[in-house]
Amino acid sequence: MPAAFIDLAEETRLISAIDRWALFEVCRQLASWSDIPDCFISLNISARDLLDEYLLEVVRLALESAGSVDPSRLKLELTERISMDDPETSIQAMESLMKLGVDVWIDDFGTGQSSLSYLKHLPAQVLKIDKVFIDQIADNDEDREYLTSIARAIRSRGKRIEEQMRQLRAIECEMLQGYYFSRAVGADEARRLLSVERLPEGSGRP
Repeated sequence: MPAAFIDLAEETRLISAIDRWALFEVCRQLASWSDIPDCFISLNISARDLLDEYLLEVVRLALESAGSVDPSRLKLELTERISMDDPETSIQAMESLMKLGVDVWIDDFGTGQSSLSYLKHLPAQVLKIDKVFIDQIADNDEDREYLTSIARAIRSRGKRIEEQMRQLRAIECEMLQGYYFSRAVGADEARRLLSVERLPEGSGRP
């Protein structure tokens, strides 16, 4: 699991090499899944990569090397903490990537120092609320009300949000992810899962 090596990779400065390998591999995989409609892959960006002046060129090269890949199928994720460390640089990087056609998402939203008023400055179109707020949502009225207020504020600014559990449908979240649906799998198994016909509405799983 990432927790077993990411900290060491950052300390030894290998994280950028890992990130670039992952970026090229993701683009290659997207090219091989060109026959699967509405398929995309999201990839985290480290703080070191965000500050890299060659980030945009590396992303462009990764897309081109994979062949015909629609840039909008690649989603690059920044944590809220990274985006808040240097907001001006973060916003510039997001805007450059979005001009390339790549979507930029904010991960772990709600755990940093930003307020909801910060939303209006973010060009990112998807905010992923941190798991810490989701774990007790079924049993904690206070957490549920807090998430409801965040969801309303995000939606009022034209953003989309991404969550992980069925209870969040009650506050009209638009997308779901997580182990609730599937643990990490290899490319072949992912293709099989993406090709499976969706279950009827209300079944609880896609």
